[in-house]
Amino acid sequence: ILWLVPMGIVIAYGGVKFACFVCEEIGAWAKRLILAVLCVAVMLCGKYVYASQYMSKAENPYHIPQKVIDICDVIAPEDGEERIWAVFPTDLVYFVRQYDTDIQMLYGREMVEPKWQYAEPVHTVMNHPSRIDIEELLALTRERSCTYLVLPNNKGVSADPEKFGLELLDTIEGYPIYYDPVAARMMEERYG
Repeated sequence: ILWLVPMGIVIAYGGVKFACFVCEEIGAWAKRLILAVLCVAVMLCGKYVYASQYMSKAENPYHIPQKVIDICDVIAPEDGEERIWAVFPTDLVYFVRQYDTDIQMLYGREMVEPKWQYAEPVHTVMNHPSRIDIEELLALTRERSCTYLVLPNNKGVSADPEKFGLELLDTIEGYPIYYDPVAARMMEERYG
């Protein structure tokens, strides 16, 4: 149960109890000495948690990367419009649903966690180590009426996406954002 209690409080409580015990046995001067030694030990043995690689200063009130907010603001549907489908690079998947639930993704966190061993063809194509086969990606996304594609900023593509009918909406921090009017038409024909 002690893991539920912040360790700083447990250490301080234990140190004070120990100092009080010693004070009764030896004297009041020993209590001050023990408290000083404990304070020095805590300062020298502790770690500054904010220096960890997993900690970063919040860029916005949502505590998610600003690039995700900017990308979502570009593709998000207006109030009253239908939810949209989008594909995101693996490094952005964790944050999209935290910011905007009107953006549906063809794959989510289950693809990113290897221990869950899911297989999604779109994720496989997007996660190619060096370049994305745009023709294969579009075949898969159009089949599922995905109208927005956010491509990784560190990979090339097999061909110019605009040759396949995609419209470049914006590029945010190196992430190109494409709209697929072909998929939008297909979805409209399917669902009216």
